[in-house]
Amino acid sequence: MSLPRPRSLTMLLAVGLLVVALPLGVAVFQGAREIRALAQEGEQLVRQGVELTRQTQALARYLSAYERAAHLYLLLDDPRLLQASRTSHGSITRNLELIGQLEIDADSRSRLEDLRSLNHGVLALLEGESTGQPGRSRRLSQQLEQLNAAAVALSTGANGWVETQLRELEADAAATRRRLILWTAALVPAVLELGLIFAIGVLRPLRQVDRAITELGRGTFSKPVAIS
Repeated sequence: MSLPRPRSLTMLLAVGLLVVALPLGVAVFQGAREIRALAQEGEQLVRQGVELTRQTQALARYLSAYERAAHLYLLLDDPRLLQASRTSHGSITRNLELIGQLEIDADSRSRLEDLRSLNHGVLALLEGESTGQPGRSRRLSQQLEQLNAAAVALSTGANGWVETQLRELEADAAATRRRLILWTAALVPAVLELGLIFAIGVLRPLRQVDRAITELGRGTFSKPVAIS
C-alpha cells in the first residue's frame, strides 16, 4: 500500500516546509512558555522580597517606638505615653497583618503568631498592672526583649526562605537552559535530515522535467513526459 503523495510541486514544497518547520516551532513554543513562566515566578519573588524587606524594616521602627514609650510610661506614669504605646501596638498589629498577607514559609507564620501574642502581652502588662507594682519593669523588659527577638527571627527566617526560593528558581532556569540545548542538539540533525529528504523529493521531479524539456528541445516528441 503506497502512501499518499502530493500531486503538485507547490503542494510538495508546502508539505516539506511544514514537516521541517513543525518540530522547530514546537520546540520554540515550549521553550518560550517555560522561559515566560520562569520570568513571572522570578518577578513575583523579587516583589515579595522587596515588600518583605520594607515591612520588616517598618516593624523594627514600630518596635523601637513601642519600647521607648512603654519604658517612659513606667518611669513617668504619663497617660499620653500609654496612648503612644497603644498607637505603637496598633501599628505593629497592622504591620503583622501585612506580613501575613505575603507568601512566607510555615516557620515564619509560626513566628508571626508569636509576635502577635507578645505584642498583645506587652500592652496588657502596661494596662493591667498598677504603677509601681514590684517586678513590673523587669517583666516589661523581658516581654519587649522576647518581642524584639521574635521580630529578628521572623525577618531572618522569611528573608532566608525568599533566598532559598530564588536559588531554586536559578536551578530551574539552569535546568531549562540545559533542556533547550538538548532539544536544539536533537532537533537540528533531524531537521537537516528531513530537509535533505524533501530536497531530494523536490529535485527528482525537477530533474525529470529538465530532461523532458531537453528531449523536446531536440525534437523528440515520441516519448511521453513521465514525472514521479
